[in-house]
Amino acid sequence: MSATTGELPTHARLTLFALSLGNFVVGIAAFVVLGLMSTITRSLSIDPAEGARLITYYAVAYAIGSPLLVAMTGRMGRRTVAAGAMLMVGLGSLACAFAPSLGWMEVARIFTAFGSGLYSPATAAVAVSLVPTERRGWALSQVFIGFTAAQGIGNPIGAWLGYTFGWQSAFLVVGAMALAMVAVLWSIMPASIAFRPTSLRELGRILVAPYLLVSLLFTVFFVGGTYTTLTYLTLIIETRLGLSGTGISILLAIYGGMAFVAAVMSGWLTDSFKPRRILTVLCVLLAVLLPLITQGPSQLVVFTILLAAWSLASWSHFTAQQSRLVSIEPPLAQLLLAMNSSMLYVGIAMGSMLAAMLLPVPDFRGLAVGAVVQTVIAIGVLYLGDRMVARARGSRE
Repeated sequence: MSATTGELPTHARLTLFALSLGNFVVGIAAFVVLGLMSTITRSLSIDPAEGARLITYYAVAYAIGSPLLVAMTGRMGRRTVAAGAMLMVGLGSLACAFAPSLGWMEVARIFTAFGSGLYSPATAAVAVSLVPTERRGWALSQVFIGFTAAQGIGNPIGAWLGYTFGWQSAFLVVGAMALAMVAVLWSIMPASIAFRPTSLRELGRILVAPYLLVSLLFTVFFVGGTYTTLTYLTLIIETRLGLSGTGISILLAIYGGMAFVAAVMSGWLTDSFKPRRILTVLCVLLAVLLPLITQGPSQLVVFTILLAAWSLASWSHFTAQQSRLVSIEPPLAQLLLAMNSSMLYVGIAMGSMLAAMLLPVPDFRGLAVGAVVQTVIAIGVLYLGDRMVARARGSRE
């Protein structure tokens, strides 16, 4: 069976589209806070470092909840899991809109994170099951195009809504979209989709395998480096370029648009080149680009080019890393993808916490150093993980 959409069965094409659309909503729910950070902190009269907790707590809840929830629901039908998870995203987003304080909003964000952490890994496993082995990269990129499209479409709109009508309006829109998506998933996804059940026992197999844990650790440092800068991107733009409202929304749209391009390209790249080669090049690019965002030229045109290049490099890693993990232990693919999503949010939590600690360093210099250090560590972890995988395979032969 070819992986081109024109040769896939109709039910498979519709399922991939529905899963991608759901990931679009999940992506907006996860990252809309980035574009609203300045408006939320001003509205609630809190320090920017306190506002970063909305990102950190969400990330920690996702990281802990995702593998556990995926394992616990491992024998349930995929349609039920996907629709139930999306319902949690919708209810959590609506709760954010009506939260009277930062504390209540943090609780709502944690609930939203549990829904997101259940949805995305489950959809990735379904996508892999619909295509031949050699086209896994393509299938994963198709499903997660929606996730990255949220950066290009959803976040700028969310930022504009926040600056124009108040940050609550953005969460109301996200909540309504998620609830509508529940109906879409239930009507389009087949009631029975072939999948390999998972369990807490299999999750335990991953947790006691050092070569798998180190391979997963790459995601933590790669994403951590990006979020050390991305957490305060709106503040960086306001401070360095003097923009607000519409100007920030346009730059976020450019950042997100390149994330979408990265999602489209990453499937082809992953099927054409070895994942380690792709990931190494991306790390080198980030080590150069990240400090330039905070320390480089502040002219609008130059900054925009750097921002676009950064987005392209940072969002091209997801499919390559997923494909790398699936190839290491195919029978554990669904849980490995769930763990990788967890590691992504561990990286987000680590990056946002580090950003809050380094923000007092003048002129964002602390953010620059923190981002580069984590990216360099990511390269080392990548090669160490692949070496440990080779040793583990050799010992079994």
